Amino acid sequence: MCIPTAWFVLRFRPGRRDPFREHCARLPRPPAPAVLDAGRRDRLRRSVCHEEERRRG
Repeated sequence: MCIPTAWFVLRFRPGRRDPFREHCARLPRPPAPAVLDAGRRDRLRRSVCHEEERRRG
């Protein structure tokens, strides 16, 4: 009973702090996308932003 209650409070509390997101924001960006040519960079962007057909419709 305590775990679902704690999850609910932490999930929906306004102004909650997310230490993992803060940690990831401080990490340097990976160098790999910088060395890609324009076509490959575009394909990488499309694959990251890909949304399956069943989710759209």
